[in-house]
Formats: sequence, structure tokens, C-alpha cells
Amino acid sequence: MVTIIGRVIIACPACNRRFDVSGRAPGMEARCRCGHRFRIPDVAPEAATLACNSCGAAVSSSATMCTYCGSPVAVQRCPRCLGLVVAGARFCQHCGENVEASAIPLEDGEPKSTRCPRCASQQLEALLFDGVAIDHCRACGGLWLDHRVFAQLQRNEAANAPLMLRLSALPRPEPTAHDKAYIPCPECGSLMNRRNFAGCSGVLVDECRAHGVWFDAGELATIMQFIRDGGLDRARAKREQRDYERRQLHRLGSELDKTRDRRRAAAVDTYRKSDPVTEWSLEAAAHLIADLFY
Repeated sequence: MVTIIGRVIIACPACNRRFDVSGRAPGMEARCRCGHRFRIPDVAPEAATLACNSCGAAVSSSATMCTYCGSPVAVQRCPRCLGLVVAGARFCQHCGENVEASAIPLEDGEPKSTRCPRCASQQLEALLFDGVAIDHCRACGGLWLDHRVFAQLQRNEAANAPLMLRLSALPRPEPTAHDKAYIPCPECGSLMNRRNFAGCSGVLVDECRAHGVWFDAGELATIMQFIRDGGLDRARAKREQRDYERRQLHRLGSELDKTRDRRRAAAVDTYRKSDPVTEWSLEAAAHLIADLFY
């Protein structure tokens, strides 16, 4: 018998939004915020040959330990194709889907509207663009993207140009000053972190580590232009330069410590040779302390 660990996650067939359906009965009808209706599948246990995350050796899905390296083995299902994958894998070996993407609980009945984190009283509108789900606020023009969608836009900016063109045609109200520095996640309500995208873009985005990223009006377009202009490559080069300088400073610090230790050892050795009895005068002791620490 195959043991499936963790939560049961499935993806909306239309927009790929992830839902946690743990404990839900197979065959139950669900409705995504994008408007698509689907049924929770009934997946029978099956045997499969998978690859160990630690060593890559072939392991059976019914095994609890890799026979080659001894690492524990557990399996989960891909939310897109429902194939078995080793728990902890980033991508499904059957369809290539990212199995690490976050999921939201499946609500009973009609899905509840999500409130805009910036406006608080305004409901977000779920938009579906060629299989990509994005939530939009008509009042402030903000956009809510889950991590999977935002990563998809960054990976293939050219292929997503039509999507960006359609987003640019959405109503954009006059910009207003933001009263709140930190805003809650539309999915879980926790306050999101603010960060300068890529560390050097100049665009402060609000991010929930578990669910997604909020973009105020115009911010997503500015970030995509930053990426088109090679901003991510520049940011990567800066990180590599900082890492190199940090390693150099660490190396120089280690060399200085070794040089100081050699000087101290030499000073102690010199005084020992000059006075084997080690009955030093106060003046000699003062000279030794000065040589050791100054």
C-alpha cells in the first residue's frame, strides 16, 4: 500500500490555483475563484518507481527508506497530474509542475470574495488570462499574484508579453498616498513583509512567504520593465560581487589573525630566551604586554 504524506493538494484545471482538499470526499464539486467548477478526483493507491531526493537512486513508492543511501522516503501527489512524487521534490517528474507552490483551503459552497489588502473594504476581482489567475482591485488598481504565477512571469517575460498588455488595459485609478506601511495577506490575513524587489529595483512589494505578492497600481509593469532592461542580471552580478568581497575580507581577516598569533608567539619566545628563570621585572612584563596586544 502506498502511503501519501501531508495535505492533499489539487490544482484548478482552468487557472492552476492550488487548493487544500484534505478530508474532502472524492466527487465533491468545488468552484474556484476564477469561476471554473471541478470535482475532487478519487485517486486509487498505485505503485510507482521514483528517484531518491538524496542520491537519485530508483526507489519504490511503497518503500520507507532508500536501499542505496539509507535516506527516508515518503511520497506525495502532484496537484496537477496527481502522479506520485517523492516528498520534498520541487517538480513533478511526470508533468514538470512545481509541487512546492502554496495552497489555500477549499471553501464550502461558493468561494468567498477576497478583500483588497490596500483598500480593506473593496473586493478583489478574480481574472483569468490564458490559464493564469490574477486578482485585481478596481478601486486602487492593485494586483495579487501567487508565487507560482509571479515566478512564471519572471522566467519567460517575452512569452507573457500579451498578458502584460492585457493587464495594462485594466482600469487604473488616480494614485493615492498609502496610509498603511504593512498590509495583510489576502489569503491568510498575516501582515506581509515589504522588500525592495531584487534588492535594487526601487520597487517595494508586499510579500506573504506562504501565498503570494501584492503589487500596487503600476508596480508590476515597472518590475517587468526592470527585468526587460536586464535588472535581474545586474542584481545577480551585485550579489556575486558582494559575496566575493565578503570572502576576501574573511580571508584577509584570517591572515591577519595568523600574523598576530605568530608575533605573539615570537615575543613570548624572545623573552623566555632572554630570561630562562622567567623572573621578569615589571618593566620587562610591560614590554611583553605591549608587544602582545599593541
